[in-house]
Amino acid sequence: MRKSLFAIAIALVAAAAAPALRAQDFVSVRGLGQAMLPSVVHLHENDGWGGTMYLTLDGKEVLVGVFSGQDGEVTWHGPEGLNGIGKGGTLTFAFNRQPDGTYKDTFTTFVVNGSFPSPKGQLGFGTYQGSHRIVSGTGRFANTSGNILVTGAFVWFPLAGGTQELGYFNPEVSGVLTNVAPPE
Repeated sequence: MRKSLFAIAIALVAAAAAPALRAQDFVSVRGLGQAMLPSVVHLHENDGWGGTMYLTLDGKEVLVGVFSGQDGEVTWHGPEGLNGIGKGGTLTFAFNRQPDGTYKDTFTTFVVNGSFPSPKGQLGFGTYQGSHRIVSGTGRFANTSGNILVTGAFVWFPLAGGTQELGYFNPEVSGVLTNVAPPE
């Protein structure tokens, strides 16, 4: 009994002596976007979706930029093959466009698991929901990590006998990021 009380006391002292996490190390992020397929924004060669993105950091700072990406490996399941699953894709968010056309502040996410089911009899209409992990960044996001949830309605349909696609996607983004540098 004495040894366990002693161990608890040491653990409490160690916890009290450890540096406290600073609130600014964690930043809540919320955002809205509008994308098209084929993408009007191509941050990477194989990106299918892309468009405008508006993000808020801790509800205090608004970033206006673009995003683009792709779903990764897609498989279709369920009745009539209406439940799409995507894994391994990426989504890149970019802000502060430079004169040379590049973006100063970016972060790229890895699609851990994305789901995009369509209601029965309505192939091409649905809601996307995906868990994304931040895997890289530049500028303010160079050391950023965290997870975001991307959700939103989409419409997609083939054109020209199935040789071309047209789609619209309105994503909402929410999550928590760590180590976001302050604005310059």
